[in-house]
Amino acid sequence: MNNVFDSWREFLSEAKDPKVGTGKKPKGSSRRLYTDENPDDTVSVKFRTVQDIKDTLSKSSFKSKSHARQSQIINLIHQRARAAYKNAKDPKVKARLKKAFEYAEKRKEASKKKTQRLKKENNFPFTEQQIAESTFLREFKQDVDSEELIWHMDREDRTVTVVESDGWEFQMDNELPRVMCEGDKIYIPKYTYHRIIKGRGDLVVEIEK
Repeated sequence: MNNVFDSWREFLSEAKDPKVGTGKKPKGSSRRLYTDENPDDTVSVKFRTVQDIKDTLSKSSFKSKSHARQSQIINLIHQRARAAYKNAKDPKVKARLKKAFEYAEKRKEASKKKTQRLKKENNFPFTEQQIAESTFLREFKQDVDSEELIWHMDREDRTVTVVESDGWEFQMDNELPRVMCEGDKIYIPKYTYHRIIKGRGDLVVEIEK
């Protein structure tokens, strides 16, 4: 069962669960997908030098966040540094961005290790039991904190069958939320951002990985 929760807290989503709308990038905005609509939760991110990243991660606005939120911000920095490094043409700029990217990589790995440690404490917004070789029954309780239902991606394809749901919704990257009805089957390709949105009562799903 050590791998039961492997994918939940990868925290590769780029920002916090959006409060309104679809979570898409606002028109004319430089923000990436899933930027939080709450300005009080915003952390200004810089990533073009090692010092930029160190300064960003030293801010009180970053340190005050939960580990989940910090991991999302670190992943955002990593993704932006990687893209900038790959697209750079000038040798000096590329060399500088390479160092920034490598530092971001180290911080991302450190964040993953902390996530793994937290996993051992079973600190998850759901309970899960294995019912077959590659099939799991997962249950989200009515009193789950909506803040824990974050955007995330998984490392393998999976099919989700809705066993019990009352008003819960599922949302895939760049799509509008859809109501989860009992009997629905949802195919989720690996490395595709998605989330669930809290409804009424408990949510029970069967997951085939």
